[in-house]
Amino acid sequence: MKRYLPMFLVCLIPALISLGHDIYLYTLEPEEDIRFASIGWIWAHYHLPSFNAFINQTDKAVLEALDPYFGIQLTLFMAALTLILPLLIAIEYFLLRLGFGKIGPKYAERRRWKKLPK
Repeated sequence: MKRYLPMFLVCLIPALISLGHDIYLYTLEPEEDIRFASIGWIWAHYHLPSFNAFINQTDKAVLEALDPYFGIQLTLFMAALTLILPLLIAIEYFLLRLGFGKIGPKYAERRRWKKLPK
């Protein structure tokens, strides 16, 4: 399982960065409750020309389909992704390896038979 730790940490970095950004915004106006920034707000706030270019060049049907995703709160999204990653690793480790016989009682039995002299 040690080989999955770097992948988990790499997925954790964007969540920590977005959480740091939200904490920074909270320190600017501490009298308000902490609010998590959405993906669309971050894009429009920090690089408005590229956001406007995207809006002008994209078809209205596509924009309507993407509209719910612009409201996703980045911190919560990345935290959920980071929490789902260990679940996916567990599924890969236990189900696939049990299915292909790399761990479990059948594999142990085969190893015992291989050690026996011919």
